[in-house]
Amino acid sequence: MTKSKKSQKYEIIGKFPSIVGFATKSVKSGETVSLATQLALYNHQNVPDEDITVAHSQIYSTLSQWIYPIILKTFSNKKLPKDFILYAVYIEMHADESKNKILINEDTGFKITCKLKNKKELKKNDPIHMGDIDYLTSIQKENKNLNTATILLMQVNGSWFGKFDIIYNRENVVKKLDRAIDFFNSAIQNFTNSNMTGFYQSLWDSSELLAESVLLLHNQIKLRTGHKKIKEVFKEFCSARQITYFKDFEKIGQIRNNSRYGPPHPEYGDADRDSNHLLQNTNDFLRFVLDFLKERQVSPSSEEFQKKIDINAIEPKKKSESKL
Repeated sequence: MTKSKKSQKYEIIGKFPSIVGFATKSVKSGETVSLATQLALYNHQNVPDEDITVAHSQIYSTLSQWIYPIILKTFSNKKLPKDFILYAVYIEMHADESKNKILINEDTGFKITCKLKNKKELKKNDPIHMGDIDYLTSIQKENKNLNTATILLMQVNGSWFGKFDIIYNRENVVKKLDRAIDFFNSAIQNFTNSNMTGFYQSLWDSSELLAESVLLLHNQIKLRTGHKKIKEVFKEFCSARQITYFKDFEKIGQIRNNSRYGPPHPEYGDADRDSNHLLQNTNDFLRFVLDFLKERQVSPSSEEFQKKIDINAIEPKKKSESKL
């Protein structure tokens, strides 16, 4: 389905919101719900019935509640061909919703792999018709913008199949993770040299970049967001998903402020006592983000991403041994 460059007949730009996922269950107003951000169903071969039901529910909800209404509204004043049949949809979502895009049918430019029906023989460059396809094995969109979330849908033999990838800012986050690891390694160096002011500054820099990365992947903040907003949104994000890292993130920030501006906060007065615990927990937070990226096929660019650091083996030097 890859096509040569030409004017696109059915392109729709910026007429719909960017979503952050799909609800995994029905809930009442005010209740907590988990989100599904990735799903792929290309065929029914060896797929459990429950997974097929979930996938088709998500696919048909997208089509009926979202795609068909947008198409009908957009082309209400234009004539579609009498034989028009919707068979392919590409949805691209940006942090900036004005850039969102829908392409349909031949304009999708999908690259697919499929199993052909029995007794169908082809030579190189022979055309393939929809009726020739037994089932799909993959749907791909070439030259995808890695900072966008996408939905790829295609109809084969009367059923819709597709791939949902509601993850934003992959490329942007990889760059931030590079810096987060640099700051984390700097924190370890300062910790080893008993430079606690430098330690908490570097640890806070690393922690904030990790928090920012998680929020960017879920399109919860813009690329350039201030410290206060990151803290507010990260607190809500952790609370909604029952993630425990916000408490230590807040504590690191307060001790860092104490060391720079004073006087000590009554709850966080003993920075030395907390240092081992916070270093270990930040290491855990770092591993949590890296595992999250690995599961979502975000390819790290830095060799440091795979580096193992034995936090328990690190001991701060005595002040008499520290370099001036």
